[in-house]
Amino acid sequence: MIFGIISIVLEVALLFFAVIGIQGTIARYRHTHGMAIFRDLLKYLVLLISVLITCFGLSGLLGQLMDSQNVNYFGKLDAARWLAFIVVGIPVIVVMTRWIRRDFQENSEAENSPAWQIYLLAATTTSLLFWFIPLSSALQFIVGEPFKPRALAQSIVAFIVWSIHATLMMQQRTLIANFQRFTGWATGLTAAAVASIQVVGFLIAKWIDVTTGKYQLQNALILLVVSAPVAIYYWEVFDNNAADNEARIYRIFAGMAVPTVFFVGASVLSLTSVLVWNFGQHIQDSTRFFRNTPWQLATILILAPMIWYFRHLASGFIRDEVTRLYQYLIAGAALLAAGVAGGWLIAGLFEFSNFANTFIGGLSGLIVTVPIWWSHWRTCQFANGIDFQMEDRSPIRRIYLYLMIGIPTISSIASAVWMFYLLFKAMLLGGFTTETFKVPFGALVTSLVIALYQWRIYRGDYRHRMATRAESKTRFAL
Repeated sequence: MIFGIISIVLEVALLFFAVIGIQGTIARYRHTHGMAIFRDLLKYLVLLISVLITCFGLSGLLGQLMDSQNVNYFGKLDAARWLAFIVVGIPVIVVMTRWIRRDFQENSEAENSPAWQIYLLAATTTSLLFWFIPLSSALQFIVGEPFKPRALAQSIVAFIVWSIHATLMMQQRTLIANFQRFTGWATGLTAAAVASIQVVGFLIAKWIDVTTGKYQLQNALILLVVSAPVAIYYWEVFDNNAADNEARIYRIFAGMAVPTVFFVGASVLSLTSVLVWNFGQHIQDSTRFFRNTPWQLATILILAPMIWYFRHLASGFIRDEVTRLYQYLIAGAALLAAGVAGGWLIAGLFEFSNFANTFIGGLSGLIVTVPIWWSHWRTCQFANGIDFQMEDRSPIRRIYLYLMIGIPTISSIASAVWMFYLLFKAMLLGGFTTETFKVPFGALVTSLVIALYQWRIYRGDYRHRMATRAESKTRFAL
């Protein structure tokens, strides 16, 4: 589940920055005729499709050559398909390559066109994922796992395709090119972090005598060996080509914001396990009860220094919209998470059979999320007190206050409706118990507390704004 969430977050972030990069690059060449760009996009789309089907064909055929047992009817059917891909794809690639090379010779600016850069972005990123994702799995036969010839063949062919396009992209220094470099950097760094978590988690599991997989350590080391060079390569390339502010944006949100989410989740889960084991109720032995705790602790140990390092890289800049967005984003997310934890803690007060575990879960959430919210919110409030006009002019603070008032208000309304529904249901049908209201009542209380607190902050800003305007008018009149 956690890897699914990571992939979703990365896809959203990559899509967001891709749109920014494409818009920025097209804006640089807005003098170019729109129909020419559309024509070139179609031309490069044909080339991309041809490269992909050729890649599939070569990898499929190579995989069959590696698999001596695949000589039955279905194997020959697959071979026919791969040969068809190759026979069609290679001639098209040759024709399109000559056409593009002729365009570059006739017009030196064609290499900087948005269509060409978009093609390089799509081809390089796709080929990177095609060889990087299956490579660690394909190499697991080294430690005794079943041999996967198709995955290994795909990695070999896709790596060659990626190498060619990565070489072509070396001369590009646009937002689109830097986005591709960031994609590779994020891919390698994420995989390296996951591999490191698996290694550290394995060591912790062995230390506390928790069951592990047969080849878990070996597979994690293979993933680390595969991902570390990718992360280092793209780190250097991105660092040498991206502007300071552009690199800071990527590092703040990819190196700090996203890891913070998983750091908080792992911290809450691991703290809850420790507290429940010592003060709560459980029927399992330590081996089963702590079966996930080693990797939660490993996540904390790996992500904490990573967040600190990226925080160090992003320091030293003046407070601008990027800094504000990050601080208010983390403060808002932590405050909402604290509200959920607080509601869970209140719900535990209504339980009699499982009071300790529910209460401890909410308490653990508050212990982790409240300090994170307070550290970022205190910084925002300090900046607001030092230079109110600068902070007040930023729409980020107002949007934050609107959301932190609106979301809890909607939650409180929904919780109140839910609670009264359960009340009337109990009155009409019977079966009234205090545990019935634990979840809606807890959500209602914490939502109201957050909404009222943020409303007080908003009113304070409003009064300060009005006082400042009145003072300005008085000075102008004098």
